[in-house]
Amino acid sequence: MKFSIIIPAYNTGKYIEGCLASLEAQQIGDYEREAVLIDDYSTDATHRLLKEFQDKNKEWVKLVKNGKNLGLGMTRNVGIENATGDWLIFLDADDSLSPAGLKKISEYIRSNDAVDIVGFDWAYDSASTINNEKYGGRWDLDVLSRDKGELIKNFISLSMENSVIYAAMKKDLLTTSGLRFRDGLHEDIDFMLKAYCHSSKCGVLNQPIYLKNNREGSIVNSISEMHIKSFFRALKEIHDFLLAHTLFTDEICRYFYRGALRAVSTEARYIWQGGGPADRQDKLYFMLYDEFIGLTRHCGTALAELVGSFEPKYMMIAKFFLELMGEKPVSVQKEIGAYLKGINDKSWGCYDLYNSLFLTPDEIRTCCKRFFVNNAMKGDVVLLDRQRCEDASPENILLEKRGLHVRTNTGLTDECVGCPYLTFKKWGSINDLRIEYLSIEYNTVCNMRCNYCSDRFYGGKQPAYKVESLLQQLFERGSFKTCRTVMWGGGEPTLDGNFPALIAYMASQLPKIKPRIFTNATVFSETIARLLEGNNILTITSIDAGRAETFYKIRKHKGFDQVFENLKRYSTSRPENMIIKYIITEDNRAFGELEAFASRIRQYSLERCNFQISVNFKEEHVDLDSLIAAIALYTNLLDIGVKFIFFDDLFWQRISSKLNAHNDKFLARAKELDLLRAFADSDEYRSVVIWGAGIQAGFLIEKSAFFKKVKIEYLVDNAAEKLGKKFHGHAVLPPETLLNSAHPVLIAAVQNVPNILDNFSRLGISESRLIKGLVI
Repeated sequence: MKFSIIIPAYNTGKYIEGCLASLEAQQIGDYEREAVLIDDYSTDATHRLLKEFQDKNKEWVKLVKNGKNLGLGMTRNVGIENATGDWLIFLDADDSLSPAGLKKISEYIRSNDAVDIVGFDWAYDSASTINNEKYGGRWDLDVLSRDKGELIKNFISLSMENSVIYAAMKKDLLTTSGLRFRDGLHEDIDFMLKAYCHSSKCGVLNQPIYLKNNREGSIVNSISEMHIKSFFRALKEIHDFLLAHTLFTDEICRYFYRGALRAVSTEARYIWQGGGPADRQDKLYFMLYDEFIGLTRHCGTALAELVGSFEPKYMMIAKFFLELMGEKPVSVQKEIGAYLKGINDKSWGCYDLYNSLFLTPDEIRTCCKRFFVNNAMKGDVVLLDRQRCEDASPENILLEKRGLHVRTNTGLTDECVGCPYLTFKKWGSINDLRIEYLSIEYNTVCNMRCNYCSDRFYGGKQPAYKVESLLQQLFERGSFKTCRTVMWGGGEPTLDGNFPALIAYMASQLPKIKPRIFTNATVFSETIARLLEGNNILTITSIDAGRAETFYKIRKHKGFDQVFENLKRYSTSRPENMIIKYIITEDNRAFGELEAFASRIRQYSLERCNFQISVNFKEEHVDLDSLIAAIALYTNLLDIGVKFIFFDDLFWQRISSKLNAHNDKFLARAKELDLLRAFADSDEYRSVVIWGAGIQAGFLIEKSAFFKKVKIEYLVDNAAEKLGKKFHGHAVLPPETLLNSAHPVLIAAVQNVPNILDNFSRLGISESRLIKGLVI
């Protein structure tokens, strides 16, 4: 026999027939599997149904009946002793296997003969009545392929699936290790940890093999004293096992404590959701506290000192619970219930994690944010690295997004910790791959070598995955149904031979979206010109210099004049669809350089374009000299009458709080240089409307001196999910609301400036209502 499917059954007469039917439906030969059915001394029709099934399938079905009720763990042990298969699969009597489940596992084992545990995914079956799991599937499968140390840390912090039913394992693994289940509930928590520790290699089958029937009254949906005691019994067992095998290091201890806090949080929520009357809830809460204190005494470690600075939700709940219980209250159920109600639906997340995808040459990322923590730059968070993105698929990307969300919220990764865009609110589950923001930057052919850029965009290497195929799969899956933004960067996109065909394909799939094309404009592209003339794209070109020698120093290219010539040709039809960018660096912030740049803009009649001012992302702060330079450039461009100027989100993010301490010095210098005229004068405005209800708008509302004097009437935004809600105390309304008033408008959504200006034109609103003066 290749497989032994072990099924404990106790009073399962109402639903076991579906489980048994799934065994008959397996697309595998009878000689390759056996069902080991164990009746745990049932008092209903369970044994009759099992016997009928055995009589019908005698060649591959075994039936054992316990002489008394042993419980789930001991009954699984009976199954192990009676199994003759090389591989064991544990199936609960109310669940089932997918029809091709055993066949898929068999094929995987045949191609991966070194593994002794195979973890697989699960899904709800059609009979499931309670779908209260966060995702309806596993999010942790990638952990199984990591080294054993990482796997143990994930497991003991309770940050991965700990049930035995989502894995197939070699019987030899249990035989040689003597591993068996303990008595009581939660018996598979410590069982699985021991199995992983004894295992030589774990495999991952990222397909839903197990079909789960989640129903009222099942063990996982109930809470009792036995549940709580058994949970902490399992944690003590894990501690003792790791200690006995010299695996309980200081680092492991920290992860173990996180698991203990997670257990407190999990059980507290179960009590709140299903603990019954108030007095019973109180009793269970007090027991939970006692069990936690007992665990800390058992481990003999000052666990309270092991918490890091970042607080995932489970840690917030556990700390609140432990502090409250430490005050020795008489009753706690009301206070705990109120706290859990307020926090239960919240999690740490960000827009990019839920909605963005970045296709770089050798990685697939979820964001391009760069931020600093302790003077070290972080960000550009990777979902699939070069090795793993070779098998890039929508399913793998979704799995990685889920995993990152879980790892962030369990404190198992610090990839996102410290990011200013990470917020704690009601983000919801990542149930599907929904891409609102797509950045296509796989091209590694470039005609420049800018001193602030990444080496990955040079060299002409082929991407590590099939970009066109992945995009097609994403379209077929419907992942772009809510797409709003497509960026096209990387190297020089126009030098990629596939660019015309690929952008035509994207346009046919997303006809209402104007992609933003980052082009160096050193070579005139007929494709770019045609798309600009048809009002089908936006272009962004960084120049970063006012003189040819500075241009070469920064961008390592001698085509300074040619870039301006090409931009002039592009702008003859649709200059409003063009953004010219200037990244402030130490090499180009001299006033003479900035004046020369503005002069060039006027010389080539580019005033009707939009202008973006940014900073070097490798620098942690915008220092005083760079800020003054940015304002000087803003002033120079205002003086020549350009259409619109904006500081981008990177600039705003990099404005150091340290500048607050030098505010007087900054204002004095700006006044001395006659730069204050670039600022919007708060005395000229009684009230304004802000366009954009995002991070930048919040930054201005909270920190700008302008809004200490000027009233905000309301905010407008195109995002449907923001409309009708409050943002920093102000109503968020649709842009059409502007037609009913004459209030001046300040654009805060800097990433969407061209689209917002398009909306102004579409709505017939005069651009004279725009506040073009600087608000900082």
